[in-house]
Amino acid sequence: MKEMLKQYRGWKFEKKDLERRLREEEKRIEEHKSNCRKYRASLERTERKIDDSLEQVEEYLSTIDDSIARAIIRLRYVDGLSWNDVAARIGSILPDTCRKIASRYIDG
Repeated sequence: MKEMLKQYRGWKFEKKDLERRLREEEKRIEEHKSNCRKYRASLERTERKIDDSLEQVEEYLSTIDDSIARAIIRLRYVDGLSWNDVAARIGSILPDTCRKIASRYIDG
């Protein structure tokens, strides 16, 4: 018991120090959670904006009455094909003609 009594004050100090450290760590964890929530909210806002933009493009494409023009624009801008590849997919149209058709619809 004598050894325990000698360490009593040290243990009391150590216990308070550990409690303080735990409080500090909990505070850091809460700050981190808050930052994570803010980051997640930012990502979700960005995702909604992208979804809105994608929907606008799809709606625009659906307004193009000319099926060849619509296909050209979709192949080039949605699928990311080169003008040469667009022309090859459409067939019997030169790449420059594809570009001009797309430009006429996009630029108005």
